[in-house]
Amino acid sequence: MRADRDIKTTFERDGFVRVGNCLPRDLVDGYLAGIREVIDHVASRQNVKLSNEMSIDAAFNTLCEANRAFGGMVYDCMRLHPLMPALAAHPRIVEIAAQLLDARLCFHVHDQVHFRIDRRDEERFQLTWHQDYWYNNTTAHAVTAWIPLVDVPTDKGPMRFIPGSHHAPLPVRVDPQFHKIWDMSRLILPADPIEFDAGVDAPAEAGDVVFLHALSVHRSGLNRSDGNRFTVVLRFSDLLHDELVDKRWKIGVRVGWASLIEQRPDLIRNYAELQQSGAV
Repeated sequence: MRADRDIKTTFERDGFVRVGNCLPRDLVDGYLAGIREVIDHVASRQNVKLSNEMSIDAAFNTLCEANRAFGGMVYDCMRLHPLMPALAAHPRIVEIAAQLLDARLCFHVHDQVHFRIDRRDEERFQLTWHQDYWYNNTTAHAVTAWIPLVDVPTDKGPMRFIPGSHHAPLPVRVDPQFHKIWDMSRLILPADPIEFDAGVDAPAEAGDVVFLHALSVHRSGLNRSDGNRFTVVLRFSDLLHDELVDKRWKIGVRVGWASLIEQRPDLIRNYAELQQSGAV
């Protein structure tokens, strides 16, 4: 298909590509209904009163205003919700991921599901510029599928990319206190700071999927709108890629441990500092 050739050409040139209408809108609406069910359940358990007339934005905001941690409970539940593996197995998503990877066996990195609801001006929950490779560390030959469940125009803070930045891993600095204070927002940072304005926005609509290379330098935009940004992030890799096989599929990040530190010390500019602090 010419359309799929164009998708791959853009991906290889820029390190990311937006695939319009990748998912049926009724499927996306069904996912939002599932999220609303979880919001209502958490609210009921925490004695937060919601009404059926509330929009999903109003319901989630009311829950967070009672206690922001209640919103975090929604995140925690949705990562485990059966809707997530169903979405990861959607034929069109898997088809495109496999084509971009030239993978005979394309697998979903099941412990790398991310679900987010980003409210207005909540910058403290956002990651700065990064490469997904630092965190999933499957292989440099991997892709992420960023899936907006609502329209994400520029004022809602779409993904922001540095086009053409996907050709090599960036050097990083790792928080020397990560064993004592686990903070994903500062765990791994670019060794050389990058200005926010260095990138370009990639606005998207509900039903679109943005596929990005594991080495594409990107970050979340800033939500300045009155609506919330509902997104799912899935990651895919080539199961039989040499780098992944050589590390015996030992990948990822968990509290107190990041495989990148063990497997790619050459990328870590402050490795000596980590040794001195006892972090490695």
